[in-house]
Amino acid sequence: MSSEIERQAAKLIQDLNPRRLRPHRKKAARIKKYYSPRAQFNRWRDSDEGQAWKQQQYEQLINSQCPECGLKLPSIEYFQIDHIKPISTHPKCAIELDNLQLLCSPCNLKKSAK
Repeated sequence: MSSEIERQAAKLIQDLNPRRLRPHRKKAARIKKYYSPRAQFNRWRDSDEGQAWKQQQYEQLINSQCPECGLKLPSIEYFQIDHIKPISTHPKCAIELDNLQLLCSPCNLKKSAK
């Protein structure tokens, strides 16, 4: 009986060896990165639904002007989707439509730098 317990204990210790855990940690890190709020937003932004939302928002802009600075831009490609509440502090709002707006690139970058 004692040798069976010792064998099981040795197996558990061997399974906890960092070398054997490394592939599992790498896999866990990839899964965590895939489901991160930023990755979820990027997948939505690039989807048909995200593109349709951006087009709809662009059509609602007055004279194709940035709502932040008033800069008039020639096409939708010059606008970026901005998070009103940043993902860093509000990760659950990453793909909530009420938390998104279109801004020109300089305004979005300026806001990100804060």
